[in-house]
Amino acid sequence: MKLLVTVLGRRPSQYVKVLWRVGDVRYHQPCGPPARALVQHERVTHALLVIPDSLIEPQAESDLAQEWAIELDGYFEPLVLPSRYAPRVEGNVLDFYYAALFHFADWFRKHTPAPEQPLTVVLEGSTGLNVLQLLLYRAVLDFTQALAYTREVELKVYTADPVNEQMAGRDVALYLTESRPVIPALPRLDLQQGTGLLLPSEIVGRDYDFRAKRDELGRHWHWDDLRAFLAAVYQGIPLGILTWYPTQAEAAWKVLDELYKYACRKTESHDGKRVRQVELTEWWRAYALGMLLATELQTHFGEVLDKWKQRGLATLQDLGKLVDRLYRHTPVLRNRFRAERAIRGIDVESVSLPAFLADIMRGSAGQAGKAVERRPDKRNFFAHMGFERNAVEVDLIPTPDSQIGFRYSQGSEKTIQKLLRNSI
Repeated sequence: MKLLVTVLGRRPSQYVKVLWRVGDVRYHQPCGPPARALVQHERVTHALLVIPDSLIEPQAESDLAQEWAIELDGYFEPLVLPSRYAPRVEGNVLDFYYAALFHFADWFRKHTPAPEQPLTVVLEGSTGLNVLQLLLYRAVLDFTQALAYTREVELKVYTADPVNEQMAGRDVALYLTESRPVIPALPRLDLQQGTGLLLPSEIVGRDYDFRAKRDELGRHWHWDDLRAFLAAVYQGIPLGILTWYPTQAEAAWKVLDELYKYACRKTESHDGKRVRQVELTEWWRAYALGMLLATELQTHFGEVLDKWKQRGLATLQDLGKLVDRLYRHTPVLRNRFRAERAIRGIDVESVSLPAFLADIMRGSAGQAGKAVERRPDKRNFFAHMGFERNAVEVDLIPTPDSQIGFRYSQGSEKTIQKLLRNSI
């Protein structure tokens, strides 16, 4: 799959038509935005046209967006995003970034490629508005880095020579300025205490419909569970990934989509200027990244997730599949997980089940007479990829080969969740 993304600063028909040249390849049909030439040059399978809403009238937003796409020969799917980069719009410029990442995640869940299929994302970064180009690049980077955990992802960035009216019909160069495989990564999230989905809270807090939708979102995918899930991926805690994997992500996403539309409707008009009453927060980034990872985990590890859902236990083989794929670019984590495999030889038939790893380790270390504090230790938890001896239980899975399964003990889950939440 190959996806092209571009943002425009005016209608495609208003661009000067030139003959774009990429390297030694010259395209003989004059066209305006360079992204149109890249459709042919890169042979993309999908294309997204990002349109700042400050450039179109809100009363006919959908129709005008389709007109822009038609002017690009219908290759592009239009995405209208909130922007304040214009005198007639007042709001938070970061809304553009959060909305872009939200729409990218929504687009991906609808067009998820097969597990073995690589993804190439092509960003045309020479047109549009300077501030929005930077924010769009950041959104594309976060999007690709999240997907790189599970599949091979390549990022390409093109930049064109400046064009003016005197250059109409001439050759103009389009340069490939960045081309590289993407290494998986998650950003540190700035989720401050008390920050909600939308600000200011005094406006949305009085709205019953908003509060009802917010509470519904929390029931489907609670923010504490979301942070724990993202942190488990970020820190390399495979058992935590399964424990806090969202089982109702699709239902939560539908509610989040309604909340996004609600935020877009909260505008007022003052002196000919469109004023946004509310702004998006870092939680939209968190939910977008969480949705991308949840979609990909289901695509690549559906069987592992189904076993976990049925048994509530994970074998070392299943956990090893997660580690080998998600952290294939992080040898230190893969080696750390292999070092923990000494617990594979545990004979749980000789102990009462379920049993704490602490009980087993005391016996193997000759410390049966010592009292061991059964509270998870933060340092040991992260140093041992979540296999903290006072947090993990082992049990036999009722299968013909009586495999050993692992889970976090019920008494330690809240402590483990808090450790994870505070780590990202």
